[in-house]
Amino acid sequence: MGATYQRRGKSFRIAVHSNGQRAYLTVKSEADAKALCREVKRLELNGQNVLAAIKSARAATPAAEPSSFPTMREGVEVFINNQIKVGELREVTGKHYRSRLRVWAWPVIGDRPADQVTREMLGAIIMKARQAGKSASIVRQIKNPLKRFFSDLVERKLLRENPAADLKHYVGRMKKPAKSADKVYTLAESGRLLEALGVLHPRWANFVKCAMLSGMRWGEVAALHVQDIDFDRNRIHVCRTISGRRTIAETKTSQGRHVMMSPGLAAVLRAQVEAVALEGSVKNWSPEVRSLVFPTIVGTTLLYSYFNPKVWRDTIVKAKLRYLPFHSLRHGYATTLLESGADIRFVQAQLGHSSIAITSDIYGHLQPSNHVGSLGVIDKLMR
Repeated sequence: MGATYQRRGKSFRIAVHSNGQRAYLTVKSEADAKALCREVKRLELNGQNVLAAIKSARAATPAAEPSSFPTMREGVEVFINNQIKVGELREVTGKHYRSRLRVWAWPVIGDRPADQVTREMLGAIIMKARQAGKSASIVRQIKNPLKRFFSDLVERKLLRENPAADLKHYVGRMKKPAKSADKVYTLAESGRLLEALGVLHPRWANFVKCAMLSGMRWGEVAALHVQDIDFDRNRIHVCRTISGRRTIAETKTSQGRHVMMSPGLAAVLRAQVEAVALEGSVKNWSPEVRSLVFPTIVGTTLLYSYFNPKVWRDTIVKAKLRYLPFHSLRHGYATTLLESGADIRFVQAQLGHSSIAITSDIYGHLQPSNHVGSLGVIDKLMR
C-alpha cells in the first residue's frame, strides 16, 4: 500500500493504492498533498488499511445532491451587471464590489452554489478582512453586494432566508474615522495650493477653484457642461458626473441639484467658458467638445487616473502641503460655510445630500446658525 499525488489543474489528486486497487482524494495545495501521503505511510506502518477505510467512509456517506443554483462567483457577477443596467448601481460601484469580492469572498465561497452558503461562512470572510486591518468602507463593499444578491433571491422566492441579512456580530464596532469636516485645508493652505497650481498646472487651476468654491465632487466638475451654468440666476445645475473612465452618467444620488454661485465662482466660470470657446474655435472642436467646461488639451473629458497623480499630488508635493484627497475641497467648502454661520439646510442643498441627517452627521459639530448670506465668505479661499 502507498500513496502518490499529481497536479490536476489548480488542485492535487492523491492516489491511495493497494493490491491493484485505488482510491482518490483531492486537496488544494501541494503541501497538503505531501502531508497526506506521509500520513498514509504512517498509518500503513501502524497496520491500518487506509484504502479500506476510505471506501467504507464513502459507502456510508450519501452523495450530495447537485445544486440547481449557480456558483456565487457566477450568480453575483450576473446580479451586479443587471443592477448596473437598470440603474440601481453605478459602474464604478460595481467595479469596487467586484474587486473586493475577488480578493476576500471568492477564494472561500466563489465555487459554492448560492443555496449552500451560510451566515457563518460570510462572517468568517468579514472577520478575515477585519483582522487584516481593512477599513469599514472595504468591509461594506464586501458585505453589501452579498446582502443585496441574497435579498434578490429571497424576493424571487428562490431562497427562504438571507444568510447576509444580519452580520452585525461579525462587522462589530469598527473604529470610526475622523470626521471628514476635520480633514480640510486652512485658508493659508488653500492659497498656497492655488498659487502652486497657477505656476505648475495653470490649465487646471480653474478646475480646482470650481470645486473649492462650489462643493461639487470631482466627477461633477469634470462632467460640467456650459449649458449647466445659469449666469443670470447665479446657479449651476449639477445633473451629471464622470462614471468609470470617461462615461458621463447621472449624479451619485441620480437627482440633480442647483448650486448657488458666489461672485468669485461666477467670475472663474465666465473666464473658463470664454477660454474654452476660444480654444475650441482655434482647434476646430465639435459642438459636443465645446460644451465641456473643463476639456483636456485634446478635447476629451478629464481622466481621474491622470489628474490625481499628475496634477493634484504633484502640486501638493511641490507646494509642500500635507496630503489631502481632492474630495477634501468639498468638506472645506461646507466647513467654511457653516463656520461663517450658514444654515445647515442651505449647506445640505448645496452639497446635494439626500437628507439633512447626512449633513448633520458629518458637519453637525460645527453648530451653524441661520445665515445664508455667508456664501460670499467662500471667495476668501482664493485670496
